[in-house]
Parts: sequence; structure tokens; C-alpha cells
Amino acid sequence: ARLAEKFAVVDISRDGELNKEEMSVLCSKGLAMDDVDQDDLDGFMLAVDIDRSGAVSFKELQTVVMKRMRDIEKESRKGKKAAYEKPCLMR
Repeated sequence: ARLAEKFAVVDISRDGELNKEEMSVLCSKGLAMDDVDQDDLDGFMLAVDIDRSGAVSFKELQTVVMKRMRDIEKESRKGKKAAYEKPCLMR
């Protein structure tokens, strides 16, 4: 499923933002980040919550995901193996 669809599914409150609990669901189910612990989630929230509102909008999430995808593309063009470590979008 596309990122927007995954976001909408876990946005239980339907407010257009993901709180920490909703973000935890997105990480574990939507982004296949296994074994996300509290420290990982806190770090991920800090990395993605650009406006520091305490919640993550779709635009914030999309910005970070697209940046990470560009970084992976650059790494692969340089011949480096892109390692997927939790939380994978924070690098």
C-alpha cells in the first residue's frame, strides 16, 4: 500500500496527524520496522516531527521518507550497500 493509505489507516483519531501511539502502529505494521522499542520510537518521532508539535503530519512523514529514499538511491549509485537498521528512516 502507498504511504498515504498506510497513514490514513493508522490515523485512528482522524485528525490528520499521528500521535506517538499511532506512529508506533505505523512503524511496526506499515513500515515493517520490527522490534521498535520506546527509545526507537522517541528518536523516530523527533526525526519526523519537523514542527515539534508532538504529532506527525502526513507532509512531515512524506518529507522524511522521500529524503531517505533519495539517500538510499545515492548510496546505491555509489556502490554502497544500503543497510536497513531500525529505525531505518532516521539516517
